[in-house]
Amino acid sequence: MSEFLKTAMGLFVLLFAFSISGCSKDDKIFEPEGVITLNMLNEENGKTILANTGIFINNANNFKSMLSLISEVGPVSNLGDKISPRMSNLSKEVAVIPGNAYQIFDPNSLVDFPSGSRAILKNAGYYQVHVKSLIQENNMQKGAVVRYTLVYPDGRLLPEANFHLAEFSYQGDELSMEVNKDAECQLAPKSYEDVSSIFDLSHSGNKLKIKLKKSANTVSGPYGDYYVYIRVKDVYTRVHIFVKG
Repeated sequence: MSEFLKTAMGLFVLLFAFSISGCSKDDKIFEPEGVITLNMLNEENGKTILANTGIFINNANNFKSMLSLISEVGPVSNLGDKISPRMSNLSKEVAVIPGNAYQIFDPNSLVDFPSGSRAILKNAGYYQVHVKSLIQENNMQKGAVVRYTLVYPDGRLLPEANFHLAEFSYQGDELSMEVNKDAECQLAPKSYEDVSSIFDLSHSGNKLKIKLKKSANTVSGPYGDYYVYIRVKDVYTRVHIFVKG
């Protein structure tokens, strides 16, 4: 073999080795910390509960929940895939499909805004679940192998949840605060009070303004704790207002 061919073959081998090492590095699968693998047996074979969600696999081989809400995300490669909260198709029962991802929410952490957008509270954890495979025996499905982890929404554009904003006492008391220009704001409802009759709330540009419409009164109200919800994309926070009677 000529020296030229020897040199060419040597370079080819070297480039091939670099190519393999480069691919293995680039193709490394990322997964978040704290992923747990669970053999979830269905209702007939042990009824394994997923973490503290109350969710199990019923005899129809569906994820079933009494309290939590389930969102079927669809096929993903692993739990390292970046998936924003999916809250438009929530259900209490969905089919268990290998390769699919699911998200599990506490309904108390979700709020629907006047625009029709639904958002999850900043710092409220939700579970992301990936069905790795089915558990089968004698051609009978007994459950599924799932991998899950607790994740949190990205609320960096919002104030901290329950941030104390101000105290009001007298009719006409007013404050303003800066919010994201794309924010949506609303008064948190109270079951026994019409909060829109107590406060004026307006949002223009990056300014949120709140005005007390009537003076505090410990007998007839208003007095006590009130909240304003502020949403940016699929995450919201609530800021605290105290009316001092």
